[in-house]
Amino acid sequence: MFETEIDRLTRTARFRTIGNDESISLRAILESDIPTNMKQFFRADVEWLLMQERAHETRSAKFNYAHHDVRLLQHQIDSLLIHNYIFTAADFETVLDKCVHFLFNYLCRPQWTLHSFLFESGAVVTTIEAMAKMYYCEDYSYYTEILGKHIVQKNITQLHADATKILLLKIDTEVTRNHSAAELAHLTQPLFAFIGYIRSQRNATVPIRALMYFFEDKEISAIVNELSIVREADKQRELTFDELTQLINKAKVHPSAMAPKSPLPHSGEEIFTQKQPAKKEFTINGTDKREIMNVVFRGSDQLYTTTLGTVLAAPTWHDASLALDHFFTMNEVEPLTKEAIKFTNLLQTYFEMQAH
Repeated sequence: MFETEIDRLTRTARFRTIGNDESISLRAILESDIPTNMKQFFRADVEWLLMQERAHETRSAKFNYAHHDVRLLQHQIDSLLIHNYIFTAADFETVLDKCVHFLFNYLCRPQWTLHSFLFESGAVVTTIEAMAKMYYCEDYSYYTEILGKHIVQKNITQLHADATKILLLKIDTEVTRNHSAAELAHLTQPLFAFIGYIRSQRNATVPIRALMYFFEDKEISAIVNELSIVREADKQRELTFDELTQLINKAKVHPSAMAPKSPLPHSGEEIFTQKQPAKKEFTINGTDKREIMNVVFRGSDQLYTTTLGTVLAAPTWHDASLALDHFFTMNEVEPLTKEAIKFTNLLQTYFEMQAH
């Protein structure tokens, strides 16, 4: 269905990054003119490699690696290692191919793709590994945010495939409940934007079959049926965003039409294991917050709230520090300013207090 787009995106991304060079750094990829979700995928892949390498390190108990200053410096070292990671031409091609195919699958069938990715190695995954894998997914961030909050609130160490499948469906059901036609259509914007980038079109069209996959993934049968009618009866193969909005409005989607087929747990039923007390609230005193807001977040309350929510959703300081480092990079914030270091220190202290 997207063979032409996959080939074109691969060639475009290669041209705008490594070209004919024998190698390229992650920093150069992050500074290149390719979609943000592709940059995030490459970064997440490097973070995953570093996490695997850290897991096999031999460390003597005589050295206090848990010391606050040591952990802060380790985070800064890891950040430098990640940004300066070198992809050989062969490595780059391997990750590029994986990235392109993953993104097309994820944008069309996010719930199914995310679940398959999380549990590709077995029916159980640690929450540390799950959070690291969710960093590959730039789009549809509500999955990561809500699932991350569940992990933090339940203070769990493992995710199970069957229970997580139910939860992902429940997340979609809650997100789409009582949405208007325009709001339901808006959920597909990442897919339209991605196709628009590849085709260099401002008002791109998307194959109806891809949109059917998207709403099948959310089990919204009313929209799927309407798309099928248009595709078969009208012999139309693609839709613009406005046409999709009109079609969804015509489908007259009601909350009952979005009821999931799979049984959901009762509100009090645990779908994860190892429940623990919820974490305490993270606070910053007035003076520190003003300084951090002005320098790190450029005075934006929304950026501060969104970023803090993402960081605090991480199950461990290691995961939180990666999320924070990602924010610094994507927003061109210098992580070694006094205010950025203060913000990092406050967050690290918070996570360490929660661990005890």
